[in-house]
Amino acid sequence: MNNKKILLEPAFVLHSRCYRETSVLLTLFTQHEGRVDLVAKGVRQAKSKTSGLLQPFFPLLISFAGKTELMTLTQVEPHGALSMLQGHHLFAGFYLNELLIYFLQKHDPHPILFKHYQEAIKVLSKHGEIEPILRQFEKNLLAEIGYGILPDASAAEKLFNTQDHYCFLKETDWVRADSLPGCHQAATFIGEHLHNMANNFWPPRYFA
Repeated sequence: MNNKKILLEPAFVLHSRCYRETSVLLTLFTQHEGRVDLVAKGVRQAKSKTSGLLQPFFPLLISFAGKTELMTLTQVEPHGALSMLQGHHLFAGFYLNELLIYFLQKHDPHPILFKHYQEAIKVLSKHGEIEPILRQFEKNLLAEIGYGILPDASAAEKLFNTQDHYCFLKETDWVRADSLPGCHQAATFIGEHLHNMANNFWPPRYFA
């Protein structure tokens, strides 16, 4: 396998842990390479100028190289200001990181989702309403990995009556609940809510 080199790739640290005496293992979300695992050698040494950059919610430009799934970080520099998340907003940011770690395959690019992540972190840093930010990102994530089930806003307008209830069936897409014998009430969605989600509108009453 040829040695692969990636130069100055936009990235965020999702997770890190100590490795051997002076190194760190990193999981990062990059704009064009997707989720990658790297080893940052020597960054825990006292003279290292890199360790302060390798933290979550800090937009970075990274370079790395190697022949295996665990490549080596060769360069890192800031690519914007650190987003200072606190309290519940900090926990929400870590939740977004966990979603990316568990739902994305390694080296599977998602540049659009990368932009959605940037925006979500930016809004969290400004103390935005947490629940709508998380629900919007979850919707974007599912759509990006092929599990989006909601139509776009214009299609939703034609498909859903606001007062009716609907079920989603893999075989037939969305159907009205009263047309499907045995459709359990707990698995139904009100048309009004489906309209709102299709339009990226998340009323506070959803989270009461």
